[in-house]
Amino acid sequence: MSMSYRQLYFAHRGAVQDTTAPERFQFGRVLPVDLEKLPVAQRRSRFHSTPRRIPKTIIFVDGISKINTVVELMRQWLQELGYSAVEAAEVVCPYS
Repeated sequence: MSMSYRQLYFAHRGAVQDTTAPERFQFGRVLPVDLEKLPVAQRRSRFHSTPRRIPKTIIFVDGISKINTVVELMRQWLQELGYSAVEAAEVVCPYS
C-alpha cells in the first residue's frame, strides 16, 4: 500500500465503539486499544460499528482508477475494524 493512501486512515475516526471501555467514545481515536491484536470474530463481538460517528469527509482524488483504489482500500479498513461488506459499502461512497 502506498504511504499516500495510508494517510487517509484518519477518516475512520469514530468508526467503532469498544463495549468494554468505561468511556464509550474517544473522538480522534481511530483504533481502540488492542484492536489489531484480536481476531476478526472477536473484534465483531467487542467492537461495534458506529458509522454515524464517522465525520463526513470529502476526499479529492485525481483519476477514476485512483478513486476506485481509495474506495476499496477504505472499505477494507472498515472491514478490518469489524464492519460487514455491506456496511462498508454504505459508509464509503465514490462520486465521480
